[in-house]
Amino acid sequence: KEDGLCNPILIPNYDLSGGLIGLRPHKGFPKGQKPQLYLAGGRQAVRQCKKAVIVEDEIKANALQDVVGKDWAVAGVPGITQVKNLHVWADILSWTKQIGAHVVAVVFDNEEHGDPKLRSFRAQLEDRFEAEIWARACAVRLEREGYDARVGQLPDEWRDANGKSDWDSALAAMLQAGKPRTEIRLAFEKVL
Repeated sequence: KEDGLCNPILIPNYDLSGGLIGLRPHKGFPKGQKPQLYLAGGRQAVRQCKKAVIVEDEIKANALQDVVGKDWAVAGVPGITQVKNLHVWADILSWTKQIGAHVVAVVFDNEEHGDPKLRSFRAQLEDRFEAEIWARACAVRLEREGYDARVGQLPDEWRDANGKSDWDSALAAMLQAGKPRTEIRLAFEKVL
């Protein structure tokens, strides 16, 4: 940090041929750049794979891809509501078709919004289930396209002190606890 400025984390975006098509800051999009699906694994992301999972966020996608290896293809949406964005939706369909996926799971973060002691608290009951609603909306759309679409939910017991469970934090905690990768992969399979 120098002069009060921070260097942003840059996210590389690849097209379906594996070519680098742009860089953007982790938070937000440069003016004129459209939101798009993030393919975990970079240049190796576009390969034949019968099973795919869509998560929230690029960093979470990379963390999960590292654990599941070649058995699953992983992509991240730049925010859960982006599954309604026509550009992101077109990317999802193009990606799943190109890799030959049959099973597509949508697994977004699990966050406690009903506890007034947490900063994530949402007073309105209908605002507390946004991640699940958007995951289900995406899965329904995928099902209409002919996929075996599933919605997974990260377990409540994976939540941290702030009431949040996400892939990167949960996987990091499991690795720090010394759990072997095979056990972590089994934990992933149970989420589905």
